[in-house]
This record gives sequence, structure tokens and C-alpha cells, in this order.
Amino acid sequence: MQHVFIFVDNLGIGGYQRLALDEAYEFSDSGFNVTIWTLEFPRVGKSFQVIEDNLIKEKSINIQIIPSDRIKMLFFLKNLFVSFLTPPLIISHSLRATFVMRLLKARFGLIVNTKIHQIPRLSDPLQRLKRFFYCQFTDNLFCFSFAVSSSWYQQFRYGSRLLKTFSKDIKLLKNGVYLKRIPELSSTIQDKRRVIFLGRLTFWKGLDIFQLLADRPELSHFEFIFVIPNYQADSFATIQKSLGERLTIIEGKSFGDLSLFPGDVHIYPAQYGNRVSQIESISINCLEMACLGIPSVVTVGGQLTWSEPIFADIFYEVDWKDLNKVVLTILEASDRRLSSSQVNLLRECIDIQNEIKVIVSHF
Repeated sequence: MQHVFIFVDNLGIGGYQRLALDEAYEFSDSGFNVTIWTLEFPRVGKSFQVIEDNLIKEKSINIQIIPSDRIKMLFFLKNLFVSFLTPPLIISHSLRATFVMRLLKARFGLIVNTKIHQIPRLSDPLQRLKRFFYCQFTDNLFCFSFAVSSSWYQQFRYGSRLLKTFSKDIKLLKNGVYLKRIPELSSTIQDKRRVIFLGRLTFWKGLDIFQLLADRPELSHFEFIFVIPNYQADSFATIQKSLGERLTIIEGKSFGDLSLFPGDVHIYPAQYGNRVSQIESISINCLEMACLGIPSVVTVGGQLTWSEPIFADIFYEVDWKDLNKVVLTILEASDRRLSSSQVNLLRECIDIQNEIKVIVSHF
């Protein structure tokens, strides 16, 4: 049985962690023996490793801790790869692991596929150069969006002569979703509509927008649902006063455990600042919602990665400063219904099988 190794820094709640597990599930379904190697022990509190423990066991995904120290990791991996007659298929979401495996490439014939998940421009200069340096040690370098590739070429391929000379080529490989963990959309039509937020409570995800929306009379018939890894009472003190019983907080639940209904609207008000010219508006949560035909209201200017006409029916771009337009867009999105054929087309585009086929072709 062919082995697949997937390397991550940790299995907390986040985009690359979600992607790594979905890759593991799909490879398992395809008959591969899958191990996820994580550089950190499970974090205190909620994590994907905890939330999806049953699915991980069902798919026989092996999760192991690997030393995070580079020297210790080198000797650990050296002893590990000695036991394999043929090298495993390797996907790395950890640049540190990518760097260490390069030192073992010649001896074990390794081919490392690395995927980066952050727009270079959003990192501080020192961190940006560090990421650039580590990326040079992979065999195949992938990114999840046009914003990442565009920023990469601006920063490195068209930058200084030195960076241009040594810059690794980068290929677009869109994020995908493991469709079998997506819940069924309820057929129940609810009296109250719902605005939904999924993810971590980070400042750049525009949580202040929700307070402004909560006070709008046009949305008085909407409930507000926050699906978050860990509850932080101080983050909701103000909005709790505005919404009262219209506010529901769901803590530590997998997407597959949610009950979703026609008329739901997911909003992802990511705000990157005025100095950032390349942005990505479509998160994995937006893709998960699209698989059910649930629309997402997203930041204008960041939808180039998913520019196919079908996505214009599910992703609504807005300027969050224009609150009147935001409110009208939420109302329009809530009233919109996609046909089953439209939803099926969306699912075909988003299916993580598309990503897996590309990675396997580079093995």
C-alpha cells in the first residue's frame, strides 16, 4: 500500500489544518496509508484533532508527533525513511519540515510538495524573506490563490536581482473540500433568516462589522450565528447587548455537525488594510458553504481565484465601508436559491479530488 505523509506545524483550528485533514481523508478513501506528522503537541482547548476524532479514526488516519527542532527532526526523519523501500508521497504544509527533508532528498529520493497559505505581502519583511528561503528547498511549490502567486512574483521574481535569480517557480493549486464531510442542507424553511460567521476571532476578519449589522433595522428579522473554536466572553459583550436572544454562539463544532438552512447567509468580512493590493476573499469556509448552495458575502477585489461564472451566483463582493450596500446584499443573498444542477457544478469545482490528482501527478 502506498504511503502518504502530510506535514503540518499543528492541527489547531485554521485553513491549512482543515486542508491537511481533507487531503488525508481523500487519500484514505483512495486506498493510501496516510500519516499526518505534526510539529506540535495538540493545543489546549479545541482543535480539529479533537473535534474530528471520530472521522480521523474511521479513516484510519495516523497522527504522530515529530520533533520541531531541526536537528532532532533531521535524525528522526532519517531513521524513519530508512524503513521504506520506496519513498512516500509527501505533502508539506510546514516550511520547516520542507527545509529538513531537502537535506535527505538525495539519499532517499524524496519528492516534496509544499503548499504555502499566506500572501507574502501580509508578512513582515523578515518573516517574508524567511518564508522565501525555506520555499526554495521544495521540489514543487504550490499556492492556493492568485493573490499569493501575484504577490510572490511581485516580491521575489520582479524584485531584487538576487531574489529573481533564485526564486522558485510557484504554481496555483486551488484549495478543495472533502465533500463527504459536508452536511445535508435542511429542507425546512425557517421564519427567521440567519447571518453566519465561521472561524477564529482574529481582528483582520472584521468582527467589528457584526456590531454595525446588528444595529440595522433592515436585519432585525435575522439571527446571528457564530461558530468559533473557543468562546471568549469579552469579544461578545457589546454585540450580546444589541442582539440578545438573536445571538447564538456554537463552540468547538465541526462544519459537518452544523444544521444549515435555505436563506442562511455566510459573511466573511476579511480586511487586510489599505496598503495590501492583493487579497483573497474566498476562505475554505466560503467553499464549504458553496457546496450547500449557501451564499457568502465577501470582501471586494479578492475573488480572482474563483472567477468561473458559476461562482458569481454564490459569492457576493462588497465594500464593507458601504454598510447600506452590505445590508442590501445580505438581503439579496438570503432570497437567492440555486438549482440542484448549479450546486452540483459548484461541488465538482470545489471537490478536493481535483487537488489530489495534481499532487499525485507530480509524484
